[in-house]
Amino acid sequence: MNKKITRAEFASSVDRSLSGLRPDPDLCRRIISSEKGVRMEKRKVSIALIAAIMLMAALVTVAVAEVLGIHLGIDLFRFSWVKPLDGAEEIVETRIASVQDAYVRISVEEAVYDGRGAAVLFRIESLQSDKYVLEAPQELDYLQEEYDMTEVPRPVGPNAQLEFTLTDGTVYVRPTYEKDGILYYADATDRIFTRKDGREYICVHVSCAMDDGNDFLDAWRGEKQADGSVLIMGRGFTEETIEGDIGFRVKCVYALNGDYSQKRETAETQFVLKRVGATLRADIIPGASTLKGCEIIKGDVYFTPVCGYLTLIFADNNAQPGMSDLYWSISKPDGTAIPDGDSETIRLEDGTYRLKMELEPMEELPEYLYLEAICWDDDSSYGKAKCFLRQ
Repeated sequence: MNKKITRAEFASSVDRSLSGLRPDPDLCRRIISSEKGVRMEKRKVSIALIAAIMLMAALVTVAVAEVLGIHLGIDLFRFSWVKPLDGAEEIVETRIASVQDAYVRISVEEAVYDGRGAAVLFRIESLQSDKYVLEAPQELDYLQEEYDMTEVPRPVGPNAQLEFTLTDGTVYVRPTYEKDGILYYADATDRIFTRKDGREYICVHVSCAMDDGNDFLDAWRGEKQADGSVLIMGRGFTEETIEGDIGFRVKCVYALNGDYSQKRETAETQFVLKRVGATLRADIIPGASTLKGCEIIKGDVYFTPVCGYLTLIFADNNAQPGMSDLYWSISKPDGTAIPDGDSETIRLEDGTYRLKMELEPMEELPEYLYLEAICWDDDSSYGKAKCFLRQ
């Protein structure tokens, strides 16, 4: 066979082939001794020498992985707003699925599902990196939307250009157009940017839904990597436990040079996440309260090694019609605030509100928590309630 394989294909092949192997130093020593006709003897080896050998092996492993492009470690939690418990990385699934076309490859690199929430890390690579560089969705899309909201067509000078600089230093230019001999900034229907350095680019997005069609994951946090790939974090959680495993369908949606009138997408690939991680669950029972203008009706907490989840049903008489103007701060019995992550508040049909919030996980549930209602506008407090946790 004379087919030339790429570096990525070779790395993938080596990684798959070696992923299940475990070293057996004793077997290796016996084979070498047998070949040389040497009788095996027990020898005293210094701890320092063993440590040096182990360190060297670790360094070699990292070096080989770097050369072959194999990604080591868990990046998933680096994108999370809350810190998981120690050892949570052991339940993360890796190298799950991938699909590609002529321009890009999207891989499901890391994922975990714990019954309430799913977190999935996608890596997108350019398959024509000599021509196209990848652009993460978050920052460039924000600039496009911000421009559309704040700018209207107006005359500009003959050499004028509207520039935006991304955090990595890449400069993008908004095009202009001419009408009746007058030069204008591009109107709100033209969302195309060009790179000032002249490089062509691909703006990439992830489309990921559950098998039942539910858009469970919000995948928009993107980060460009030193190797030119883009990592995109997808995360979603529900107010109720989903029993069993869950299936997803994913594809990459992208636009060459940001031209979404010619939007492209890869084929879909499917993958299944197994529910993992021990759980702690308790109902929230409202107790003594100093809340003014709002009331906690019911709720629950659900903790896994990966994340904690709080669901709260509450009434808010301080709210404007159709919206709540408060957010909630959760504290332990000693008053220490529990770090929180993503949250969502929606108005229910009966006029009450439902809050879904991520919390930093706990190994043990306390007897109670403090829930404080705070005004969005000025951070003033509406009071707090002591809420008991009943398992």
